[in-house]
Amino acid sequence: MQKVGPPSRKKFIDSDPLTMKDWQVTKPKPSPSQNSPQKTSVQDLGAKLDNENKNQQSLTLNWIVALAVVKFDIDQGNVLEAIYPPDILSTPEQKTLSFIAFPDSNAFSAEGALKYIFKFNKAGDSEFLFGYTYFQQMKDPTNPRGFSQKSVVILTALPFIEFFKNIVDLLGMTYFESYWSDEDETKKFLKNNYEYIANNWQKLTPGSTNKVDICGKRFAINIPKRIFESRHIDAKSKVFASEANLEEVKANYDDTSLSSPSITEDIESRIGTQDEIKSADTDKNLSSILSDFHLQERGLFQDINLYKIFNGPRLPVLWKLWELVLTNQPILIMSETPSESSEAVLGLMSLIYPLEYQGDYKPYFTIYDPFYKPMQESYEKKNVKSIIVGVTNPLFLKTMQEYPNILHLESDYLKQQLKEKSSKKPNLLKSVNKALVKQDTSLNPMLIMTESEEADAINNALLRKSLRSLTESFLEIFEIYFRLQINDIKKFEEKDFLKFLELQKFPFKSLFASQSDIIKVYSKFLKSANFLRYIKTFPNVYFVKSIFK
Repeated sequence: MQKVGPPSRKKFIDSDPLTMKDWQVTKPKPSPSQNSPQKTSVQDLGAKLDNENKNQQSLTLNWIVALAVVKFDIDQGNVLEAIYPPDILSTPEQKTLSFIAFPDSNAFSAEGALKYIFKFNKAGDSEFLFGYTYFQQMKDPTNPRGFSQKSVVILTALPFIEFFKNIVDLLGMTYFESYWSDEDETKKFLKNNYEYIANNWQKLTPGSTNKVDICGKRFAINIPKRIFESRHIDAKSKVFASEANLEEVKANYDDTSLSSPSITEDIESRIGTQDEIKSADTDKNLSSILSDFHLQERGLFQDINLYKIFNGPRLPVLWKLWELVLTNQPILIMSETPSESSEAVLGLMSLIYPLEYQGDYKPYFTIYDPFYKPMQESYEKKNVKSIIVGVTNPLFLKTMQEYPNILHLESDYLKQQLKEKSSKKPNLLKSVNKALVKQDTSLNPMLIMTESEEADAINNALLRKSLRSLTESFLEIFEIYFRLQINDIKKFEEKDFLKFLELQKFPFKSLFASQSDIIKVYSKFLKSANFLRYIKTFPNVYFVKSIFK
């Protein structure tokens, strides 16, 4: 059978190969049971979290689930123009996709394009997909409005953020150059590219290096061994393994599964943490070196550049957000664009690595999402769930103005704050509770205050190193607590643990006003789903009594 190739784009041929970091699929987890028995195995409490990942794993066997194009029709509004395979979504799911694949607010006055990511929940089950979107608004004299709006969407279960951002970028540019004005051509475009990926891309195999091509451009990508696992244990980080099982974890650890592939100078493209695709040359720039040589953290969504989002006056809020994410507090992020919204949500989830965030999340959320109504109802009942939500529609600030934690990233809001306050520390985070952790100001002399890709990459690496060190030090206390128990079967009692904390010396004490503030953060953490997942990594640990009240 003759293979069908996608449209070629010769000018995309020149650059160097792609590298990917350590990835895995995560699922939002429900809050722990509120009626835990008097003596409960941690492994039993976490069983439900593992079971809910089984359905998700079946979706990750394919590179993509579907390709789609959504358009705005002057008579019908948002419409799913075409999708391939054509029967992959139900009618309600198609309607939902047609709305969330468009910005929820006016992004352009005339022409422009943007990329963003949304989370698409399948109706009636716990499975979800990532939607990588290329939206474009262009002048169109045949349209009564004077312009047309369309989105090209990749639906996949894989959280390969930079990889799929660049794939959808290539598909989007190719589509809008030659195919967008005709519905039949749109259907052929989606079918040809979907079948080309299905028939020509190497089988998605954990632990392998795949070379793939699309639109005349080739990519090399390392698929980590842990892509199908529900959690990640890094044997190089002792906080995820107690002394009893550390050797077992080390024995099963393969360092190459977390490494970046070697760089080869050929016609392949390279995607690191940068948003741009840079042409290959013999003198690599510093941002390329940072990606090539492990100076960035490993883990889910670690390729999000935190410094690009939280630089300048926004920087101090990052440590407050670390505390909120660590303790599974709900956060509403108000941004100007879907791009910033989705990057911010995924970036926040990555703040607590090597912990795996266990709350729900919506990288880009609109009032047309089916979850909007239950979210509004839970807000009105003052029963807000653990979730990080990114929005651009100001309506959310009116209907949910008392949301527990609201982060403002709008430039106008920042300017207003700087104008009203005499200091250069605007209040970007509106929170019901005062943050207990302070900014790590020891980083300030090391940050490079110039605007360049290289400076952003270095500053991002510094921020991630600081935050990871903070998380590891925070978790290490649990190892010490269990190590002091001489029995093989360890016990965990909340009151006993909190009393134990009173005698500890914390390496991050300078980030808190007092020892009691540190203990308060631990107390909140003990009530979180993040703690439940983390404590499950210790063997033979039992709760003396329920800590979930």
